[in-house]
Amino acid sequence: MKKFMLGDVVHLNSNPEVKMTIFNIQGNTIAVKYFSRMNKLEIKTFSSETLTLEKKC
Repeated sequence: MKKFMLGDVVHLNSNPEVKMTIFNIQGNTIAVKYFSRMNKLEIKTFSSETLTLEKKC
């Protein structure tokens, strides 16, 4: 199982172009915030298996 922490930047396995920030973790459910292409703040939840941690600089 992947280890995610609050504040981590992640992307969907199916769409690595959209970067999202984790703001809540409840078991296997990860809540993220990100800005859409229309600059609208989006809030979504995903299963941890669908997310990949971005490499830190």
